[in-house]
Amino acid sequence: MRVRILCEDRLSERFLRRLCELNGIEVLDTEVAPKGGGSASQWVAVQYPRMVKQRRSQNFQTNLGVLVHIDGDQVGVQARKATLDGRLQAMNLAPRGAAETVATLVPTWCTETWLLHLTGIAQPPETCQLKRGPDRATYQAALNQLEALGAAGHRQAAEAWSSLNPAPPSLLDGRTEAARVGIH
Repeated sequence: MRVRILCEDRLSERFLRRLCELNGIEVLDTEVAPKGGGSASQWVAVQYPRMVKQRRSQNFQTNLGVLVHIDGDQVGVQARKATLDGRLQAMNLAPRGAAETVATLVPTWCTETWLLHLTGIAQPPETCQLKRGPDRATYQAALNQLEALGAAGHRQAAEAWSSLNPAPPSLLDGRTEAARVGIH
């Protein structure tokens, strides 16, 4: 399988690339939301129809996919997926098909939530924003540990992708989505 990645930030890109690498998936290219350009999730949502349309124009290439990352933030997985579906509809494109090789991963609140769970550093809840909440000092300490791991942390997280149990709900959904492009 070969994929194009569309994501919000470099942290997510590095994690997705590591997941692809461990699953023998070639990354053709990556589009990352520009820093300082406003809402990264909105940027991904705006780019999404173009990426899907491009993928569909190459349907003869059965081993080609799109791997999309967009944070769930305060709205969560289903609302983000509905936003992406709405973007397709607004461009007069058909909804994403069940067998289509377009995977939408929606970590909630953010990628760091998944990485902290997958590395075993912490188990932050998906129900509140920890960066600004009452436990932000604890959360920041966990993020500092994650940052200190660097590339090894991404590798560790990718290796735990399919085995972490229990896993947060958005990660469970992400596993199902990632299987569309051969990530198990």
